[in-house]
Amino acid sequence: LPEGSYARKPNEVFTISFFSRIHPKKGLDILLLALSKVDFPFRLQIAGDGDAAYLEELRRLIAQLGLEEKVEWAGWKDKEEKFSFLAGSDLFALTSHNENFAMVVLESLALGTPVLLSEHVGLAPYVRRNNLGWVTGIDHVDEVVNKLTAAYNDHAARARINEAAIVQVQEDFNEKRLASDYVSMYRQSVKKQAS
Repeated sequence: LPEGSYARKPNEVFTISFFSRIHPKKGLDILLLALSKVDFPFRLQIAGDGDAAYLEELRRLIAQLGLEEKVEWAGWKDKEEKFSFLAGSDLFALTSHNENFAMVVLESLALGTPVLLSEHVGLAPYVRRNNLGWVTGIDHVDEVVNKLTAAYNDHAARARINEAAIVQVQEDFNEKRLASDYVSMYRQSVKKQAS
């Protein structure tokens, strides 16, 4: 998780970030389709790298949807650049078809950046339970449109998450807590095997 503080400054236009390996399973096409239907101003910053043919396919989709002026290809980011990039976003979005844990979700939250996740991201239940963002289905693009619109419109929720997420993630995912949880799980496993 990020150490130290990263300045959050207001963006002139609602800024959504995507940071990951760029692969079909990440559902970036779903996010793009949904963004083409929203009626609020936004900028989508895509950071990461992927197969050249797939990147070209996404560029064609962006052109077909008329989003060229609203999408910025930010390239790959190293550790320090990544944290500044995520902290500079109003919303981190990951509309994956299938995602185990997604460390970048925790990193975003640890910087105070709210998240919008598909229900197929491993951390979606944690986000929902702690009210740290928006969780969406991805079978219908309109559902994603509605969640994006809710995230954009709910300034109070985003401001609350800017503060609350940092504390929540530090409490739930600090090394001491994780080690303690691991030891508890190990002891329970040993007890089960013994009985």
